[in-house]
Amino acid sequence: MSKNFTPPSPPPTIPDKLQPHSVEAEEAVLGSLLVGADPEQFQKIPFLESSDFFIQRNAWLFQTIKDLAEAGTPADQVTLMDELDRRGLLDKIGGTPRLSSLLNQTPTSFHLVHYAEIVHRTAIRRQLIEDAGQLSRLAFNDRVTDDELERQQAIIASRTVSFSKNGRIGESMTTCQPLPENVPVFDRNHTSHWLGLYVDYGHKVSPMTPFMFHQSAGLWLASVAIARRLKVSMPFGDVYPNLFVVWIAPTTLFRKTTALDVARRISRRVMPHLLTAQDSTPEAMLSDLAGRQPTKFELLSEPDQKQWQKSRNFCAQRGWSLDEISGLLASAGRDYNAGLIEALLRLFDCDENFTRSTKSSGLVIVKNAYLSLLGASTPGAISSHLNNSRLWAMGFWPRFAILTPETRPEWAEPGHVDEPGELSAGLSRLLNRLPGSTWPEPPPALDVTFASGVFQDWSRYNRAVSFDLLTGDLDSRLHGSYGRLPVQVLKVATILAALDWNDEPAPVIESYHFAHAVAICEKWRASAHRVLEMSNQTDFSTLQERIIRQLGRHEPQGATLRDLYKAMKDRTPDEIEDALCQLEKTAMVQIIEQKPGAKGGRRTTRYKLAR
Repeated sequence: MSKNFTPPSPPPTIPDKLQPHSVEAEEAVLGSLLVGADPEQFQKIPFLESSDFFIQRNAWLFQTIKDLAEAGTPADQVTLMDELDRRGLLDKIGGTPRLSSLLNQTPTSFHLVHYAEIVHRTAIRRQLIEDAGQLSRLAFNDRVTDDELERQQAIIASRTVSFSKNGRIGESMTTCQPLPENVPVFDRNHTSHWLGLYVDYGHKVSPMTPFMFHQSAGLWLASVAIARRLKVSMPFGDVYPNLFVVWIAPTTLFRKTTALDVARRISRRVMPHLLTAQDSTPEAMLSDLAGRQPTKFELLSEPDQKQWQKSRNFCAQRGWSLDEISGLLASAGRDYNAGLIEALLRLFDCDENFTRSTKSSGLVIVKNAYLSLLGASTPGAISSHLNNSRLWAMGFWPRFAILTPETRPEWAEPGHVDEPGELSAGLSRLLNRLPGSTWPEPPPALDVTFASGVFQDWSRYNRAVSFDLLTGDLDSRLHGSYGRLPVQVLKVATILAALDWNDEPAPVIESYHFAHAVAICEKWRASAHRVLEMSNQTDFSTLQERIIRQLGRHEPQGATLRDLYKAMKDRTPDEIEDALCQLEKTAMVQIIEQKPGAKGGRRTTRYKLAR
């Protein structure tokens, strides 16, 4: 080594504020233990230790409950308060209000194992980061012995194996329970030629966009072209192949808009009469879907009037693409968008006779509704809507394929490539082969049938995801999504069969169509797990950022809890206090206790940005 060589500085330690953790999962574990108040609950989570908790007061509380359980004492609220007080921890964990809050926000202990796995997994990740930092520091130290390096490498290797192979630990985070072996496996030799051509072209134009995004865009295009003219008759009702898809990924990196534009260009060229307006109120949209002539129609140019007449023949069958779907959701509660969410649910469900009456428009009747929606958003913009329990409970999010990338993309330059003519030609063939329509008669739908054995395959998949996999450790928000997966598979299989349609009077779902549809929807299922984990973390980070901004506005004296409660009325006091606790733990916020003045009074606690 040259005498003039200066080794680089070791990498800095990752600050606590960036360490993996989930405050929501920690609180859910504690709430589950308090609700159950059963010492035997710990037999379900033998892997969890108090050291796995990132928030210190949560660790104290968990250890106290565990100690009571090991003594055979149920941790009811009174017993737990007495034990915490004896240990001098009652005030430190937040007192009686804190225990009551944990009980109230966790109505059942049904998902205890799921929450415990999240806490345990994040603890392993933090440990791996610490170990890797230690190994890095050793590697930069030329005095360290080979034996010490090998020992540290062995420690990390053993923890990595534990992290990746520890049974169910981690599976509920970004992957999901596997399907039974009796569900057909996808054969890559039997793929849709048109869909493969679309994905290949989309990838060349936007190579940093995930494969799953391009694939879903191709499926969306075909579903729009079908325009409610195909259906699968099932015992529970007819299934139409319209789709609701949303892409969630950080801005810029994944080139979402570029990928959306690929689908938009083709749709505008091949089937502009099937596209809805980009910006519309629910009242105006339903009026369009009902086939009502727009106001000031006579002012439109002759080509635009002819285009509208063509659109009117398929007035209730539409495709919609949105750059930022979170803006639509954010405005859903305002007067001009009242009823938007409910309208979207009815349109997705292909209501045969959707009626709505308003003072301004009177009675509006939409016949044979059919809407396919393709939208995009960022984690920060969409997280509050993904954490809205009402949207899950009412079935809004379960109707969506919610797609998010598995990994960060590799850098790739887009190519200058001509669009294959077969993309527009293939879509046009499907569009024109299906039955036509003339206003006011809605388009008739052909019956898609199953090849031999396919219905039995679907029945096995249906049981697997809507019964067998609905276990206690599955996030309750995903129950609706799991229950709708069998229908999603039918929709995708119908689209694949339509793209391969040859000489039959109507498309037939072959076994390879079904297996391919299952493979696609299983990717969607795994993505839904990733999305919930991501949204929980993003929502908490957003709250911390809001608190920091509020504290900045109260400089230099600092803000009280009352100040923060008033400024953020949309968040609960517990959420704000937990975020403050985390900010204090990471040394971003400091607590100032102000003594009473000369005239007496109470002590005042203020929170200030740390310097």
